[in-house]
Amino acid sequence: MKLAVFVNQFPILSQTFVLNQVEELIAQGVDVTVIALSDPQSSISSAKAVIKSDLQGRIVYLLNEQKRSALHKFLRRSLKLITSLIFSRNKKLILSALNFKYGHHAKSLLLPTIVSNVDKPLTFDFIVCHFGTGGVLINELRDIGIINGKIATIFHGFELSVHKTLLQQKENYLRLFKQTELMLPISDLWKNKLQLLGCPENKISVHRMGVDLSHFIFNSSKGKRENIENVENKSTLAIFTVARFAEKKGLEFAIKALALLTNEVKFHYTIAGFGELLQPLQKLVTELELDDRISFIGPISSVQVKEQMLTHDVFLQPSIVARNGDMEGVPVAIMEAMAMGTVVVSTFHSGIPELITDNEHGLLAKENDAVDLANKIKMLYKNETLQTKLAMQARNRIEEVADIRQLNKQLLSLLAEHL
Repeated sequence: MKLAVFVNQFPILSQTFVLNQVEELIAQGVDVTVIALSDPQSSISSAKAVIKSDLQGRIVYLLNEQKRSALHKFLRRSLKLITSLIFSRNKKLILSALNFKYGHHAKSLLLPTIVSNVDKPLTFDFIVCHFGTGGVLINELRDIGIINGKIATIFHGFELSVHKTLLQQKENYLRLFKQTELMLPISDLWKNKLQLLGCPENKISVHRMGVDLSHFIFNSSKGKRENIENVENKSTLAIFTVARFAEKKGLEFAIKALALLTNEVKFHYTIAGFGELLQPLQKLVTELELDDRISFIGPISSVQVKEQMLTHDVFLQPSIVARNGDMEGVPVAIMEAMAMGTVVVSTFHSGIPELITDNEHGLLAKENDAVDLANKIKMLYKNETLQTKLAMQARNRIEEVADIRQLNKQLLSLLAEHL
């Protein structure tokens, strides 16, 4: 099978699930091409260092744009459009990419710029698009004739929850449902949402994300504390989070929950990542007098994430619904923690309860509830037997439902049925 995997940018650290999927498909002998709109320019987001050599030559970038303002991009695209209409052999296709039915992608000159960059149509058996907005773009490019192949779209979270995105994409999604072959939501929750948006049930199949279990060594929480450096003593609970500092991650509630435990639990909380809420979160830590107990260590690589998981007792992921509607899918970092034996404390949010049964594979608290979150952390602190039990059962759960090898086999089988 000749397969393309489309994503907006590739590779970026916050989307390791794409890299996991691609590398494992290649390992299974699939002819895979990664198509991305652009090469990430930021050193923070770039994950190029972890790309294997056999993947380097499989990446196609549709645009060659630096990180610029919207006005600068539009002016550059306008110049490109004029030049292409004079010299390109794809004049008819470029003009068709300006059709009003393509909405913002035509008005912003995104589509005609992509068309002018592609010398000949890209042809595959299937194009697997990550995120609903990616599926919309690839469907438009197929309609124009720049990309050929059947289309399957994986829906993760924000594109089915952010109010503005849903409003903007309403008509686009209806065309996507009608014109393309498969919708692959990563949870039952998103399957139901797709049906509410008008997608026929026979076009929907839940396809979950996963991890490469061979890369994650299991180490139960019991005894981990002896391996921890830079903590007060062996009775200190080592807590870790890696995330983009966005509202839906709920880090504000993690910090407030720990502030409630200063007299009952010895802990140290390490937060890795980056994002727009860094300064407000740091300010909150200072206001709550937790500077000596909470450390911000900045963005880290996937290898460093594993190192942190190995030396921490708890992975804390207090996800919430953001004010703009933004929601998680099922965070891959949770799966990685479960695979390594780092006990997860999270929330009853989005698809997380589909992976974790409370008090069986981890502990779940109510969203936006620092008190409930604090109680869950205190429960673990006082019961190392519970930590060990949850860690072992979490690993079993991941092996059952989130083994990337098995998930990719299921994906290939599903795609083959629609060829």
